[in-house]
Amino acid sequence: MLSSSSLNILQSIYERLVAHEEIFLITVLSTWGSSPRPPGSMMVWSEKSGVIGSVSGGCVEDDLIKRLLAREFDGSLPCEIPYGGEADAQGEIRLPCGGILKVLIENVLPCDLSEWKAIRDYVAERQGVSRCICRASGAWRFVVSQSHSLKSSDTHLQVYMGPTRKLLIIGANQTSFYLANYASSLDFDVTICDPSDSLSDLWQTEAFEFVGIYPDGLIDDRFSDSNSAIVAVSHDPRLDDMALLEALPSDAFYVGVMGSQKTTVARLKRLRELDVTSAQIERLHAPIGLDIGSKTPAEIAISIAAQLVKCYGH
Repeated sequence: MLSSSSLNILQSIYERLVAHEEIFLITVLSTWGSSPRPPGSMMVWSEKSGVIGSVSGGCVEDDLIKRLLAREFDGSLPCEIPYGGEADAQGEIRLPCGGILKVLIENVLPCDLSEWKAIRDYVAERQGVSRCICRASGAWRFVVSQSHSLKSSDTHLQVYMGPTRKLLIIGANQTSFYLANYASSLDFDVTICDPSDSLSDLWQTEAFEFVGIYPDGLIDDRFSDSNSAIVAVSHDPRLDDMALLEALPSDAFYVGVMGSQKTTVARLKRLRELDVTSAQIERLHAPIGLDIGSKTPAEIAISIAAQLVKCYGH
């Protein structure tokens, strides 16, 4: 299912190229201060099909569309445009947040259709892909890569195209349902894992993937890379501990488990007895989530989602 923002953009590029539309890809290159979107954020625009994606809170998009409609960019070479503060040479756009950002505008060429299709297919299969772009000529190639922040030199850029960050939730309950929906809106590709055979139709939705199996093997196969997060909220120590034994030695950027302070002490003791190393245990967020005084399932889910955002990329 093409659900993440990066996949939506890649699918849109492919479909618009097939339809012979003139397409422009805009990528955030750098930011300063409280800019709305981080480097690497993308949007695609064509006059016929409009906008997919985002590079700001809206003001930059509006200005870019006006300039694209006015044919200010001929598309022969990539163009780098600053917005906000003194960096905005035209003085037209002042970001409400007071930040500064620079965007790259590229004309997406029909001759590159096969490359864009290959990137889309790689990302759909959860394989990381980056585009390496020459800043002067606009020539580019793609390479298979691990996730990374945007890389920039005087001559080249390397932009990570996806896949989106992934979240595996162990346990199907109210907290996991709220978390799945929050995380989906934060551009996580969400999977819920629970082997119970008595779950309601609540879990049969296209908003996220549900797998009715035990987590052993699943993490190693699909959620062990640095773009993954694993959250155990089942309240079943056997299920949660099984997941942690695979998650803690992995490269996942986040591993967390729900439970009280007393439950956490007992869990850490069990993990040590199972030969989990001290370094691996230090990676564990337990009790899970930011301390916001959460009590209800929805509040707990918010605290976990906020901690996922905080930990990603750090």
